[in-house]
Amino acid sequence: MADIEMRFGKDMLVLSGSIDAALERQGVNMDADRQYLNLFEPEVVVDALKLQMMAGARCLVTTTDDITSARLAHANAQADGSTLARAAVEIAQQCKPQHVLGAIGPCGLPLDGSSASSLKENKGQYAQAAHFFDGLEFDAFLLDGFTSLDDLKCALMGVRQASDAPVFASVLVGHGDIPRESSFAAQAQKASGNSRGSEGFDVSSIRSGLPSEGYQVMDATEGVTSFARTITPLPPEALDQAIDIMLEFGASVVGIETADSLNHAYEYATTAAQATALPLLVSLRAVLDPLEAADKGLTPIENLENYTADSMPYAAEHLRRAGVQFLRATGNVDASFTAGLSAAVSGLDAKPHGA
Repeated sequence: MADIEMRFGKDMLVLSGSIDAALERQGVNMDADRQYLNLFEPEVVVDALKLQMMAGARCLVTTTDDITSARLAHANAQADGSTLARAAVEIAQQCKPQHVLGAIGPCGLPLDGSSASSLKENKGQYAQAAHFFDGLEFDAFLLDGFTSLDDLKCALMGVRQASDAPVFASVLVGHGDIPRESSFAAQAQKASGNSRGSEGFDVSSIRSGLPSEGYQVMDATEGVTSFARTITPLPPEALDQAIDIMLEFGASVVGIETADSLNHAYEYATTAAQATALPLLVSLRAVLDPLEAADKGLTPIENLENYTADSMPYAAEHLRRAGVQFLRATGNVDASFTAGLSAAVSGLDAKPHGA
């Protein structure tokens, strides 16, 4: 893959948006099936990522958010994480993007910041996850969706212990609880009366097997603890601390994700730009169904309480003025959100901080 560090501070680049909500609207149960799609329904993921490419994404993010051992165990998946990482990276490469980012999300283990053993255990989760990508062709890690300062620190320390690849580190910041993508699945399935995956695929019907390289599928319908339906972001006043941790523990790109209004997103980006000369990533998180959010009358775009595909071009231009280089749409989004971001910044260079 091309060296993404050569583009730091130069081209404006859009990352592929979250594909969870789009797959859920097709009937895929992302709570139960996320870990299996790359192995058993790769064409579903390929199609979703190709749409992101067509929409203008230059950096494809792998669907490996749950690749830590704790997250795999939470879904009753006994797996060789390196097999999952390889499948996800190969799927992304099929789309021939300019860059591939290997996503690692929070491991979800209880964490006592005052306990050395607890911190060591969490750090080990991320070091192991990073090692799963050893020998694969990708450009950088994306540590995504972090809402705990101690967990962010463990993730950066663990990944840095295992790899010298560039690291995009992103924290979720906001003023109140927000729904996670998987909460949309129940709505989609209730509306359709369909609990099967796209094109009739029902991965939970697979009881056991030994496909390539020792991957064993557990019964996804038994013993799976329900995911929390909301996420509590870091409060805005903790953003300075999060940025300090990113700088101290080796982040290459400082990232902020938010469901707050564009005015707030601009403020968060400005705070980051004043704290560091590192490239900035801002991810805008939509929390409503695109159809529900479409008609907001004459509300100024910067004050909208939910992001829409139509608001993305304006948001991209606004954030570029704050010095942001990398942009992404997350949450309840589809490829049209990525298209809106790409349309506004395609071919443009990032503005130097403070320019």
